[in-house]
Amino acid sequence: MNRKLTLAAIGSMFMMAGCLGGYEAPTPGSPGSMGSGGSNTGGGNNSTGGGGSTAGGGSDGGAPAPSTAKPKFDADVAPIIMAQCSAAACHGGTGTSPIKFAAGTDLYASVLSYSDKLLGNNFDKNTAQMIAKVAPGNHYTARFQPTDITKIGDWMDQERAARANGGMPTTSPRALLLQKWSGCMTQTDFDTDQVAQAWAQKQTNEGACQQCHPSGQSFLARNDSTFVFNVLTTQKNPKGGYFMEYYFTVDQTTDPANPKIIINKDLILQAANGTAQHPRFTLDDDGNGNNPTAYQRLESFYNKTMAKMTAGTCGAPKLPTQ
Repeated sequence: MNRKLTLAAIGSMFMMAGCLGGYEAPTPGSPGSMGSGGSNTGGGNNSTGGGGSTAGGGSDGGAPAPSTAKPKFDADVAPIIMAQCSAAACHGGTGTSPIKFAAGTDLYASVLSYSDKLLGNNFDKNTAQMIAKVAPGNHYTARFQPTDITKIGDWMDQERAARANGGMPTTSPRALLLQKWSGCMTQTDFDTDQVAQAWAQKQTNEGACQQCHPSGQSFLARNDSTFVFNVLTTQKNPKGGYFMEYYFTVDQTTDPANPKIIINKDLILQAANGTAQHPRFTLDDDGNGNNPTAYQRLESFYNKTMAKMTAGTCGAPKLPTQ
């Protein structure tokens, strides 16, 4: 497996990749390392919200309130996004997981909902993945012209200034909901369901998942439950967002008024189906006799975590703010 395996843009800005793709993590335990900190909506009959309950309700998901910079976005940035990113095979596709840049959607709200992944730290155009992923010209069919980059950067500058002057939050409610979810996750439940071990040992047509993803290279599969749990619950992804989002995401599509945490099945299925030459696998057979399967174990852990979210018995959030 010596080729770069990069998953399609229809996922998020930090999709799965193969052995040489994605983020190469620093040595666990080093400063800033992952180990230094302590359209399918989930699968099964209750992976879309814990028996119909939502994870926090409408006040916990969605986008930050519009700022005075919204007209600049609508005039200068929205046309660029629609021209470059809204194809059905990219961010205009269906499903609950991908960031949506599609006709008929509120593009401004979509971008702000994923500000932690798209817009850098506090709308920093120098670190924003929205620019960095496309500007080099190798992000699938997307191509930003120099004038496009200038327009996007100018809007981000204005957005940051508007929020600073108005005392408005820059962290998306979507990220706040993921932070809340991290406080509901427990090491005991994770260990009991053997989630880490199952995904590490799950077989693809080119070997076990942990061969390519032991340190968070665009997915995380490692036969070390404590390490994996700590990464998922405490660590930012250098490419934006959180490592947790390899396993869980926020569904803002099914019921926009009531966003909720779901298993990131869209992301997993894209890899399973061999998107962008990812080794193929199936959800209902781990290829090694494992029963329950890795996905079923993830469902079990999800349901236990959702029960705590619904009952209001979670601990303090573990994820850092973006």
